[in-house]
Amino acid sequence: METTFGIQTGDRYYDRLDVRSFGESTPMYRGMVRRLIGPASAHIVASPFTSTEPATVVIGGFHSPDSVHEADGFVAEVAECHPYSLIAVDRNSAPIQRLTDLEAHVTPLQGNLQTLDIGGKHIDLMFLDFTLNFMSPEELSAFFTHVKNLLAKDGLVIAAVDTVRSLRGLFTGHVVKKCFDGMPRHEYTEGSLVEHAKKAGLKCVMVVEWRVSRSLCISGLAFSRMDSGFPEDSDARIFPELNPIR
Repeated sequence: METTFGIQTGDRYYDRLDVRSFGESTPMYRGMVRRLIGPASAHIVASPFTSTEPATVVIGGFHSPDSVHEADGFVAEVAECHPYSLIAVDRNSAPIQRLTDLEAHVTPLQGNLQTLDIGGKHIDLMFLDFTLNFMSPEELSAFFTHVKNLLAKDGLVIAAVDTVRSLRGLFTGHVVKKCFDGMPRHEYTEGSLVEHAKKAGLKCVMVVEWRVSRSLCISGLAFSRMDSGFPEDSDARIFPELNPIR
């Protein structure tokens, strides 16, 4: 990765205080998980938490230690009593170095999601908290192709993304913006993300739109392997409890 005055490109992003943390997306994640797998003890079609082995959960990209602790707390909630290990991955060194006081089941790992190596394990659940917004179309395709081979049969990739809202973006399916430090930031339509995943051999099993406010709408998408027990569903919907527009 390129460096500027000894600082990895992108590391300055982690000094910002206005970046949304994992916890801010938790209401949307909770609604999605409850509809996809329900309580871990319920009779369900498919779930990442049915194996007798501990589940492997990955948070792919994070801004601060708070995000990792928030993700850990949320996974403990949805997994109920099922054991799990959490791997916190980021491509930059800054967030990894700031992780301290981790629980024994939480492992930090620096690396790219497109070449992620978790030691032969299969991923049961992966959260991408706006991480796809920092992938180019080529990186996005490479990620979906790679993660398809890492997912367990009923594993899930759940992503929160800022999607395209401009007319030009809706026509092209993709626009590029710039972060404050010049980093490219990509916005896709929900349909474009679904197509990238499908071409890589994954199916979309849920799309939601969370209208956080009149000016902010976040999309949530869930993907699984083609042979998973989850039915394919790429029709966007809005959950009533995720619509606190004032």
